[in-house]
Amino acid sequence: MERVYFRSRTYSDILLLTISAFVIRSVVFVSIGSYVPILLTLSMGSLILLGVFTGRKWLHLVLKTWALLLILFGTMRYSLWAMVYFSGIDEIHIIEQFTIMFNVFNILAIGSGLYLFRKTNRMLVYL
Repeated sequence: MERVYFRSRTYSDILLLTISAFVIRSVVFVSIGSYVPILLTLSMGSLILLGVFTGRKWLHLVLKTWALLLILFGTMRYSLWAMVYFSGIDEIHIIEQFTIMFNVFNILAIGSGLYLFRKTNRMLVYL
């Protein structure tokens, strides 16, 4: 069995922060009765752990998939914002969802997804 190490502490920190951010959001959704986000987040975390213990091709595929999902998540949320903004919806409870934290979270999701996607090939060391 191969052992996997990350060459960069920054890479592993960003990976851990993105997963933990989604775990926290998933717990919030569980508190209001939706179990789908926690199941998706835990399954992705399990796949990453499985990749760490099984080998290089699987881990590489899972990390690239996670990065693409982060990029897609942020892009879809900005698309939703644009749809609401340009459609002229004036419902205050919908507009209140698009705050500064919404933008910060989207920018961080897209930026960290791009970083993880670009650096995955160079940051993994197999022993």
